[in-house]
Amino acid sequence: CPAFSTSDAGSDHCECKEGMFWNGTRCLNCLPGTYKDEMMSACADCPRFSVSLEGARQCLKCPPGSTDLDNKRVCRCPGGTVWTWNTNSSGSCSPCPAETFRDSQTYVCTPCPTLSTSPAGSKSCTCLPDTYKGPNMTSCSLCPVGTSSEAGSEFCICS
Repeated sequence: CPAFSTSDAGSDHCECKEGMFWNGTRCLNCLPGTYKDEMMSACADCPRFSVSLEGARQCLKCPPGSTDLDNKRVCRCPGGTVWTWNTNSSGSCSPCPAETFRDSQTYVCTPCPTLSTSPAGSKSCTCLPDTYKGPNMTSCSLCPVGTSSEAGSEFCICS
């Protein structure tokens, strides 16, 4: 039998190992988002709300509150968290680091814009003290000279 395949004693048929498929000339890893266990003859798509890495023997269910994404390669986690694969083919929704955020429009933790900050696990960033973000503004601005603000303010007040 070729590399990464086995056969029963006396059999003239070789079978690729778990997580692999026969491409006509050799055994290759199942693609991300698919799997193959010992009972299957070909790779199959992961079920809904589950994901896998390349060469998977099984799919991993996405955590509660999340869905599958990117052809079942990663889970889309709730805001403020992002999918992280661990070394043993398991994964989890991990909080975004401080000074970053993840809202419902993005799939990765994004650095906070200039003049703003966030604690770990944030869905948005907050303007720093002595800055403001008024209605219809997309970023924080410094308060004019002689004014100040608390963190997250929409306006500055006379000092």
